[in-house]
Amino acid sequence: MAQTVKPAAQARFDQVDYDPRHDTDIRMHDQKLAYFEALLRERETELVLEQKAIREQLSEHDERFDSDIQEQASYPVRDATVTARLPQVNTELSQVRAALTVISADWNKDPADREYGICAQTDDDIPMDRLVAVPHTRLSVEAQDATDRNRLLANAR
Repeated sequence: MAQTVKPAAQARFDQVDYDPRHDTDIRMHDQKLAYFEALLRERETELVLEQKAIREQLSEHDERFDSDIQEQASYPVRDATVTARLPQVNTELSQVRAALTVISADWNKDPADREYGICAQTDDDIPMDRLVAVPHTRLSVEAQDATDRNRLLANAR
């Protein structure tokens, strides 16, 4: 279900030199929201294309048996790499779409009440540098570190 950036916000986002990290307004105003929505939509497109390419590569597996024996020897390694990447792509795509859902809901809210850019665990603002680097994140660096540590400890038991 593709959604578009709101026209008024898109017009402000079209400013080529806009960088939310240099914006002194701490609120998630329309220009910031449009920036991140566009960034996430671009990443969603990339991931959908990668997902499609991986599935095509995996479906070609059956067609390879007619090829030369020496070439077939490299297939298991390539297939394992491709197969391992698919769950990563699927997970990131789910996270991107979840972030887009939050942004979509935020368009109807006052900037002071928007949820995008707020840590799901601490309710603190997620720093702009982190949002630009990982726009689908729902956690601050500290919350993500704590989550990762807890996961490692649970797996070590």
